[in-house]
Amino acid sequence: MKREIGLLSINLMGLLWVYCASVGPTANGGSGTETTTGITAIAVYANGTPAVGAVARIRRYDYVTQPPSLAKSLLFGADALTDGSGRFEITGIDTGSYRIEVTDGQSAMLLACSLDVRDTLDLGTDTLRPFATITGTVDTGGRAGQQAYVQVEGLERLAAVDEAGRFVLNDIPAGTFAVRAVTAYDTAVAVASGISVGPGAQTSVTIQSGWGFSKRLYLNTTATGANVAEDVTSFPLLIRLDATNFDFTQARDSGQDVRFTNADGSMLPYEIEQWDRASPQAAIWVRMDTVRGNDSTQWIGTSWGNPSAASASSGTAVFDTADGFAAIYHLGDDSSTVRDDASAGRSDAITYGFDSSEPVHGIVGACDSLGAGKFMISNAVVPQDGFTLEAWICPASQQSWSKIIYQALDSIVTKNNCRFTLQLDTVTTGKIIFGVTTQNGQHIVASQSSVKIGTWTYAAGVFDGSSIFLYVNGMLEASEAAPGQLVQSDRKVYISGTELYSDDQVRGKLDEIRISRAPRNESWIRLCRQNQKAGSTVVR
Repeated sequence: MKREIGLLSINLMGLLWVYCASVGPTANGGSGTETTTGITAIAVYANGTPAVGAVARIRRYDYVTQPPSLAKSLLFGADALTDGSGRFEITGIDTGSYRIEVTDGQSAMLLACSLDVRDTLDLGTDTLRPFATITGTVDTGGRAGQQAYVQVEGLERLAAVDEAGRFVLNDIPAGTFAVRAVTAYDTAVAVASGISVGPGAQTSVTIQSGWGFSKRLYLNTTATGANVAEDVTSFPLLIRLDATNFDFTQARDSGQDVRFTNADGSMLPYEIEQWDRASPQAAIWVRMDTVRGNDSTQWIGTSWGNPSAASASSGTAVFDTADGFAAIYHLGDDSSTVRDDASAGRSDAITYGFDSSEPVHGIVGACDSLGAGKFMISNAVVPQDGFTLEAWICPASQQSWSKIIYQALDSIVTKNNCRFTLQLDTVTTGKIIFGVTTQNGQHIVASQSSVKIGTWTYAAGVFDGSSIFLYVNGMLEASEAAPGQLVQSDRKVYISGTELYSDDQVRGKLDEIRISRAPRNESWIRLCRQNQKAGSTVVR
């Protein structure tokens, strides 16, 4: 759409609200005193000398530079030069929200301002810093042969998109921007918002064709996030969306148009476990090739707002057997007869004693609230040379044993008659128990901490072919040498108890049961817990 906005006179009486701020470096001076009709500020260099003769451009916050074919359009704009002290003043400004860029052609500073008053606002003193660069690609599918351009909202910038869909904006002031792609006749292609870049830095972005909205999601594995020091590969990252970080009215009713991309623009597999537009809440698993350790700058892109897009959600693509997954049970399914295996292994669990009252709100999406007489049986295959068991459990009451994930050696089901077990003793100790039987004997360890009734706890047991490790809430709490391969057994894998003893059936809630055909390391386990727990700060 063409924008034809002229300068309008202001005839406002009384004192109205005014807000102005630096969107790059913080302004370091100025009284904020209003005088007469307009905006003034001082630009200096890093050494404190005035930036004399710099160009100051003020543009509406939603202003965009038009393609050449529309250049004759009358668009709002006001320019000025800084004087010998680095000061500029621009008057006759209509009320509204603005961006002010001051540049000497080699460096720049950027201010933001919202005006609702007929006075001149002094924005103080700020510093010119080196230009930043935004590069990227535009998906111009369906518009072959049409010249495309990239615009930056609030700035006088226009970059042509080449035949490969690439563009470069190499003279951008530090700040956060929305970048739009349009055709030569101002037909919108897409927009990518929230693009942040620092002084002298470079960042890249992919603008998807047909998707009206996009954001960056930053991953934090530093001490303030996951607190994971090493890289974690082939990882299913949980993305939570709610009303505070996502406008569900902009996406399709079931999230069919949501997509995720790596920083290089490549598509990332994802699975939507939950999408509740009414709540509004969503829980989405995204397969990451690598989550960098001790890093808070890594990001992935998400796009939405395409009314014709079909869903690309795929649990088998996220939880692939090639990545070591044997079975993934998100739980809380609508069915009372089966719990789907989201992994490529397709080892769906058959339910017993379920009556459709089980699904409730869990730690991730829906979970199952279980009790006496309720359990599941899976045919997931656990290899002899290494595996990992993971589960979230929230016990509701005390009982002798809660067999969370269990496989017997034979038809006699006891605590000590297991090929492997991950279970909870809520009566005597409140401890998590993990054990295996190898060709060299049985090995069982217990957690140091106790699980509290009514509290979600993440438990993981790992056998790596020579030792066993028990993690509780992402922390290693017990280990023991366990040489030799896991013994063979033709028994099924039980989840939430067995049919033989009522006491070993879980009373409480279970969520996100995972069986992996690979021994996960401590960084993997910690990242899982920190990413999935309530109030996680891993993704922002």
